[in-house]
Amino acid sequence: MIYPYYTYGNIVWAANYDSSLRCVTLLQKRVVRVIAGDKYLARIINRFKELNIMKFESIYVYLTGLFVYKVINKCFPDIFLNYFIKITDTYKHYTRATCGQGLIVNYARTNYRKFALSTRGPKVWNDIPLSIRHIDNFCQFKKKCSVH
Repeated sequence: MIYPYYTYGNIVWAANYDSSLRCVTLLQKRVVRVIAGDKYLARIINRFKELNIMKFESIYVYLTGLFVYKVINKCFPDIFLNYFIKITDTYKHYTRATCGQGLIVNYARTNYRKFALSTRGPKVWNDIPLSIRHIDNFCQFKKKCSVH
């Protein structure tokens, strides 16, 4: 019942300071306590795994990874094709970075730019293991990415 509120527009509004998102994470913890029937001060670290619920921070990383996957595999309109730059497109010769086949992370001098999807997307994508990044089927990618 609450999950759609966490996912709607998440890749835009969840890229923010931790202090700004603290109320959202506390609310999620409170909901998990209610679902599990735990007391107010009970620790719920293991409850997320038991109930198969993603933490709020993980939801942001997951949805950002899905967005980048769709952009790289050209599932979005043409306007997004140049949104991310592959390292292999920049360097034509072999480097240590080209073997990872990641994306170039844009330099961000301001926090406004650091929170932008064009800067955070490559960071999230480069943190996903190569075995998951090379999956061709979107449904399989979603499953592997959610487990990761």
